[in-house]
Amino acid sequence: MEPKATTSMAVGRILKNASIRYRDKEAVCCVTTGKRLSFLQLNDRVNRLANRFLELGFKKGDMVAFVLSNRVEIIETFFALGKIGLVGLPLNYRMLPKEMVQMIIHAEAVALIFETAYTQVAETVKNQVPGVKTFIGIGNQIPDFSFDYEKLIADSSSDEPDVEVQEEDDYYLNLTSGTTGLPKSYMLTHYNNATLIIDMTQMFHVCEEDVALIIFPIFGRVGFAWMGAGIYNGSKIVIMNFDPKRVCEVIQSEKVTISNWVTTMAQFVLAVPDLEKFNLSSLRGLVFAGAAFPIPVQEQVKRRICKTIYEFYGLQETAIIINASPADKEKKPASQGKVSPWNEVRIVDPSGKEVPMGTIGEVVARSTSGTSAYFKNEQKTKEAFKNGWFHTEDLGYFDED
Repeated sequence: MEPKATTSMAVGRILKNASIRYRDKEAVCCVTTGKRLSFLQLNDRVNRLANRFLELGFKKGDMVAFVLSNRVEIIETFFALGKIGLVGLPLNYRMLPKEMVQMIIHAEAVALIFETAYTQVAETVKNQVPGVKTFIGIGNQIPDFSFDYEKLIADSSSDEPDVEVQEEDDYYLNLTSGTTGLPKSYMLTHYNNATLIIDMTQMFHVCEEDVALIIFPIFGRVGFAWMGAGIYNGSKIVIMNFDPKRVCEVIQSEKVTISNWVTTMAQFVLAVPDLEKFNLSSLRGLVFAGAAFPIPVQEQVKRRICKTIYEFYGLQETAIIINASPADKEKKPASQGKVSPWNEVRIVDPSGKEVPMGTIGEVVARSTSGTSAYFKNEQKTKEAFKNGWFHTEDLGYFDED
């Protein structure tokens, strides 16, 4: 049978095509390192990294761990992995070194990319995890057992890697923000992430003219999704680690148009001395998620930072399943909004039966961007995934809208 002339939603292709569509337009402003890259330059560096991975002997499906804060190299790493079918393990840099080591062992990673702020983690992995053969360091004073990231890619080929990647291929192993013991982990495919990027574009009206400030950690789903949406749409993305006053300075200097925050970030920004002296007028919208967003805080944000607010609800495992547009927030400030485009949400009683409108019950969901099981954790999978639905353990209700 002749193959069909169709393609699939492999995330690496987004950057390849963006480098053609937007070429010399600025793609990334990295506040952390001071680097600025065009779409063409970003794709060039990603290809060099991907091709070097292949030269080092990595094969499609190999697991590569990385511990990086919000800096341009985390973008390059995600896309390089995506272009050649490697599977990422983005580690939460707030974890203890021993927890990172446990996750690396659990995931059976063969390599570790790290910025030198986390050299202690790399040294521990080298001493305790013989399965990790390759170390790549970023920054100053890179240890002698590691490759230097910049030197590694300097003389590598910038050609597009010749690896076939499909949307059903595993892309990266994400971690929940577990409160006890090691966080639960679950696999995400290229398809899961591509649909989330498309969802973000539609729900938050992301376009080529946008300048998106990413202060959510890019190792997590929200930060990753904004990174992907920026590249997908030809938007400029500005990345940094959160600092309230610096956020205001960057919004002003880079003319940021949209950013995703949690309530506590807004409260820190609202507490910046002389907040009104910063010109934040470029903001066309702020997106909120991750925690309760009290109406008094919403009102302060609208009055002092940005009058247009979006909000969404979802878990790491599901991605966005409910979202509120600015019109929704004006009409019902306390609401999380409506079911997002691809997804299904029900409110059920303890027996799993759907409850009437206005009745509080458990939120259960099915999502194109969501996972279908926990990684190597059959018990947790059985507890959370029942009859084809993910049980959030959150309570909610639908009203007449």
